[in-house]
Amino acid sequence: MENTLSVFFGNDRSYISILKPTSKGIALTHLDSTSLALGFMDIDDDFRSASRELGELLKETAPMASKIHAVFSIENAFVHQFPASSGASKEELEELLKFEIRQQMPEYTLEDFHTEAFPMAPRLDGTEMMLAISIERNFILLAEQIFGELPIPLARTDVSQLAAHSAIVYNYPEHANGTVMVLGVQENYIDVSVVRQGRLAYYN
Repeated sequence: MENTLSVFFGNDRSYISILKPTSKGIALTHLDSTSLALGFMDIDDDFRSASRELGELLKETAPMASKIHAVFSIENAFVHQFPASSGASKEELEELLKFEIRQQMPEYTLEDFHTEAFPMAPRLDGTEMMLAISIERNFILLAEQIFGELPIPLARTDVSQLAAHSAIVYNYPEHANGTVMVLGVQENYIDVSVVRQGRLAYYN
């Protein structure tokens, strides 16, 4: 397993860390932060300055890793749950998401987001659901622009609540096969999710 440069774009600060695999699990070998805040993404001089500051810190830390994992605050994501259908095509899933976006955010279209959908663990009554997480493309493009000058690739993007699930599995392997509730405390609300045997079983 290779070292990972993890960058969390928060709504008040951005955090940089280096994660190193060891025989005992994942070790945190570097931690830093900058004033870049995606929650207030006005492209003004302060924002450009904060972006440059993050870029300079990344140039210093990139040689310590072989890939980048970008994480965005789930406050900047659109989350949608819908019943899973084994026969649903990609086009049908896209139509579902387009309808949901029109209902909740009519000023946006599906093309304004980078979207990933994945199956959840079956509910207790056997119902199978899927979860779609959409991150604004503006945020993705900004990250790609900042990472573009680095010698290592952007391997993955994620949102904070799902990244917390991975942290649970790595840091508490004794709970990896059990059922764990994860609370993500945000400024305006709390994310509640349940992970069962490493799979997302509930989110709200």
